[in-house]
Amino acid sequence: MPYYVYRIETRGAVRKLDALGVFDDYRRASLECRRLRAGPLPESASIRMIFADNALRAEELLGAVREVGPIVDEDF
Repeated sequence: MPYYVYRIETRGAVRKLDALGVFDDYRRASLECRRLRAGPLPESASIRMIFADNALRAEELLGAVREVGPIVDEDF
């Protein structure tokens, strides 16, 4: 499965996904993410890498809202 690199811009409740590249190995995808994050990037944008079967599945995973897990208090 390939690694997909996306720029995600958030404006209010709207998220815009821009595909920036597809890589066969983790190292190359990670280096590209670092290079993109080091450059000028608007406050409302982030760079994400995701491992998925295809571009459609990658966009589904990036668009999914993840629920916050329970907070565990270790100081009883």
